[in-house]
Amino acid sequence: DAARKEAGNTGVDWARLGGNIISPMNLALSSRIPQAATALGRIATSAAAGAGFGALTPVNNAGDNFAAEKAKQVATGAVLGPVTQVMGEGAARVINPMTAPQVKTLMQQGITPTPGQILGGRWQVMEDKLTSLPLVGDLIAGARGKGIDELNIAAYKRALEPIGGTVPTSAGRDAVASVRQQINKAYEDLLPKVQFKADGEFAQDIKSLQGMAENLPPEQAARFSRILKNQVIGKMTPQGGMDGQTLKGIESDIGSLATGLKTDGAFDNRQLGAALDEVRSAIRSNLERSNPQYADELKSANTAWANYTRIRDAASKQGAEEGKFTPAQLSAAVRAGDKTKGKRAFSEGDALMQDLSDPGKSVLASKYPDSGSIGRLSLAALLTQGTAALPFVAPAALPYLPGGRQLAAWALASRPEGAEGVANAVRRLAPAASPALIGLTKP
Repeated sequence: DAARKEAGNTGVDWARLGGNIISPMNLALSSRIPQAATALGRIATSAAAGAGFGALTPVNNAGDNFAAEKAKQVATGAVLGPVTQVMGEGAARVINPMTAPQVKTLMQQGITPTPGQILGGRWQVMEDKLTSLPLVGDLIAGARGKGIDELNIAAYKRALEPIGGTVPTSAGRDAVASVRQQINKAYEDLLPKVQFKADGEFAQDIKSLQGMAENLPPEQAARFSRILKNQVIGKMTPQGGMDGQTLKGIESDIGSLATGLKTDGAFDNRQLGAALDEVRSAIRSNLERSNPQYADELKSANTAWANYTRIRDAASKQGAEEGKFTPAQLSAAVRAGDKTKGKRAFSEGDALMQDLSDPGKSVLASKYPDSGSIGRLSLAALLTQGTAALPFVAPAALPYLPGGRQLAAWALASRPEGAEGVANAVRRLAPAASPALIGLTKP
């Protein structure tokens, strides 16, 4: 220090401070500091680490006061160690945000939540309050609606991927119909190649369905028995067999009846339609078992159909606007479609498509946003306030504009592979920066 002052260098010795930070001893010791599971735990541990680094920091020009200067460095390090850890925690959060697993799952499926939905907690509450602002309210509602549309499209993709179908790019009734038509075509292309031979499992499935149909009102129960007898059992050979052409006719007839009944205004008829759909599912499962040479193709078609039934049931629920279903409606359909005893699969989180419905229900809006009422309030506010509010509204609106939503989601939750390792290294090595702060505290 004396030599630097004689040379006229009275500023901070950045080279020395940098050397203190990247000292092999500092880095080696930082890498061995026990890492607590929580940020608060790591900050507490860094007080001891900072004191240790203070003890290792060189003392320059202390004269006869070496012991006092060293004690000061140790005490300063104990205070500044947590400071550098806090700085490191903040940097690590920027490098690799601690995004909820549910948010990551949705984003991997092509679903982009809003900033408030990504951050959760008080940030989501703040976003809820922003819906009352002029224009921003509409944009937030629109962005949340887009997220629900993307959930619908992700479900369509889940159903169509097994058969290589073309995923609709917009949500609604036409898209649901397209999913059904593509899966049906996949079956129709297979049917001429296969033979049906009823087995014991099929017989048990039909017996169970007959028992369930007995709980329907007498008219619907009788109709179910007639359809089953005339349209299915009666067209089998005495050995329980059918060729592909006969099977194709049964598929078409049962499918048409089920589709028509499920859209009937009477609840009992809709229940009958659902029962006929189960007959078709039993036929398709048996077909897979009867034709091992086409087992993979049939299994893919059956998987596609099983996923479609969740989509169909969600899109037909009360409140599903124009066939667009909410996460809660999809979750209800997933639960209803769970055929395990006591809904075991659903209770354990393993039901078909539950890996999509659960994160959606946890993160996305609980209902499809109605931006109309917000729009009327926004228009009234603008008419009374003029454009004076626009400078304040515009920045808040950016994360909800087309493109801005995806950019905000990337900034808040997306990082390249390896970011987690870099962030963990920053957290671990943060205390090594305390010697620099100790040096800066010197007069």
